[in-house]
Amino acid sequence: MAAMNTEIEKNKSSIENLNAEIVMLQVENTIINEQLADHEQTIINTAASHSAFYARQQIDNDVFEDSIEILNQRLNMLEKP
Repeated sequence: MAAMNTEIEKNKSSIENLNAEIVMLQVENTIINEQLADHEQTIINTAASHSAFYARQQIDNDVFEDSIEILNQRLNMLEKP
């Protein structure tokens, strides 16, 4: 009987330890999920910024190309005798 009570107490202690570990893991999981959400939002914001920058750069490049083309046309006109 005493051996059985000892075994029961050991098992209760193990269950309590496992329950405490479950709570710790749930807290860690919540923290990790929050960090992942923050990282995902940062990635989305960064991608949006890069996309806007790229689009603006394309517009600027088109303007520069037009300016270069006009300058080349003028240069060609000046080079003609």
